Amino acid sequence: MTMGELCAIEPRLTRLLEEARAMKDDGESVSFCANRIFYAKGSFKEQLSKLVGFDAEKPELQSMEAYDAAYDEVYRLLPNCRNCACW
Repeated sequence: MTMGELCAIEPRLTRLLEEARAMKDDGESVSFCANRIFYAKGSFKEQLSKLVGFDAEKPELQSMEAYDAAYDEVYRLLPNCRNCACW
């Protein structure tokens, strides 16, 4: 499934995409970690898991394919890690 197809089925995914796109690394802090932002409690991964994948409300989104497509797209929109333990 494409992200457009996923968003048509579950419009709340559009909001997550917008939030990810809006995230900025201001460069003023010592580091920036996309993983910390993505995996933080209540953040992108937690919200994503409720909308797509095996825990999704809508049966047509209850697949690993849907989850992987949405996960990849949301994570891709975050700024790259900089000076964090990931690198």
